[in-house]
Amino acid sequence: MTPMQVCINLRKRSHPPDPPVVFFFSPFFFKAAAAFESSPPIGKLLQTSSPKSSSSILQCFKSHGFEDTHIAKLVQSRSDILQCSVDRNLKPKLQFLMEKGLKGELLPGLILSNKLILFRSLETAIKPVFEFLSPLLTDEEMMAAIKRSSWLLTVNRKGVLQPNVDLLISEGVPLDRISKLVALQPRVILQSHKRMS
Repeated sequence: MTPMQVCINLRKRSHPPDPPVVFFFSPFFFKAAAAFESSPPIGKLLQTSSPKSSSSILQCFKSHGFEDTHIAKLVQSRSDILQCSVDRNLKPKLQFLMEKGLKGELLPGLILSNKLILFRSLETAIKPVFEFLSPLLTDEEMMAAIKRSSWLLTVNRKGVLQPNVDLLISEGVPLDRISKLVALQPRVILQSHKRMS
């Protein structure tokens, strides 16, 4: 026998059979499983809010290019969307994003990738980010950056974006390079300022 065969034979003999696996399920597991099995389908979730508000929410999303599957995913993951005001919250944000070029499948895709957009203030969070980035990026670059990282629209502009861009400028990075960085690698600029410096 070669030394390799000896090692293989020893290894085979030295391993006892695996002991039987015993699973322990806590009472919490059974409660969670029962809750999951009894969770209502989307139609029932929509019925939990007032019929008038749920139908206006559905109509709002459908009028902005969302399909039933998109709406179902939204409601399933963030049922609190049913508490949003259509006229004060949803419609202005969706219209603003459509005006900025997010049309067709882009808008539902963006919202599904970052549902927090619907819960951030249009006036104090979303619009200021567009205003801040518009001198740096063309419309096409802006759409590309948002597609690459939808978190651009929900990041703290004053606490993250502005200080990071200022840091790059103070280090001598030309504006055209900063623009390319934001357009092609937006997650870099979304890091905490402490990490960037």
